[in-house]
Amino acid sequence: MKKGILISVVLVCVLAVIMAALASCGSEDEEATYESDLDKLKSSISKMTESKTYESMESFEAAWDDVKSAYDDLVVSANVAGKKIDNLKDAFQGLVDAIGNITSEQSLEQKVNGIKSALEDLDDAVKAIKPTG
Repeated sequence: MKKGILISVVLVCVLAVIMAALASCGSEDEEATYESDLDKLKSSISKMTESKTYESMESFEAAWDDVKSAYDDLVVSANVAGKKIDNLKDAFQGLVDAIGNITSEQSLEQKVNGIKSALEDLDDAVKAIKPTG
């Protein structure tokens, strides 16, 4: 009887150790995904600030699609990793507003300046989360 109880206790302990190891691997993967998504967003913001992005509507839309996609990925990985990114969400909304509120009367320079200003705010929000090393 004692031998059966001992075996049960040992099995429970082994299972607990295995579960803890699996849980820590998951959180490391979640953190790695989150960090990778932050880097992707930083990169897409950088590309969107390049002058060539504003040479055509196609290049602008491609760069904007990259930023939106990277942002969407980051929101998901931040939620999974339990990270708070409220300031980043606000800055992204500022960029959405800057792009969405452009009127046809504005010159291309005004459009670019408004968008780049919002991109700087978004970049600052990313840097506040993950400063460049």
